[in-house]
Amino acid sequence: MNAPHKPRLLLRALDERDKDFYTDLYADPEVMRSIGEPWSAKTAGDAFFLACDANKKADADFRCWLILSAEGFKIGIAALMKRVSNVELGIMVAPEWQRRGVGSLVLEMLVRLAFEEHGSVQILCRHRHGNEAWTRLMARSRFSQDMSIECASDLRAWRFIGEDKNT
Repeated sequence: MNAPHKPRLLLRALDERDKDFYTDLYADPEVMRSIGEPWSAKTAGDAFFLACDANKKADADFRCWLILSAEGFKIGIAALMKRVSNVELGIMVAPEWQRRGVGSLVLEMLVRLAFEEHGSVQILCRHRHGNEAWTRLMARSRFSQDMSIECASDLRAWRFIGEDKNT
């Protein structure tokens, strides 16, 4: 599988080299404040190995990438999760890389990849209330808040309302 890329960023399939970065992000309260509760090292480690295993399967319903700068710096993690009737995306960016346009670029890459891998699908994402930067990004990226999507009471759910430009 070819990883999508932009001039500034590269997505590389998550692998064993990335365990410390992955577990550190999921345990970081600053990163997790907009996502959910921080994970323990064991929970993050277990999830990491499941993500790596899924990346090795050609027909996996879950894909996880490391977000890298053009210079090779680890910036964050991106994921696509295929559900029965939709694809959900997720993006986590290390604090030192936030507010630099990374989320916007990776979101565009994941939407394109969802259409390429899964055809005409509904694309969803969720984040905690109070994450105003993500709320603004959703609004300008052709996502609409959707109260009909089931999620925890402290989360907002969004549905992609655009079409893939290549279809």
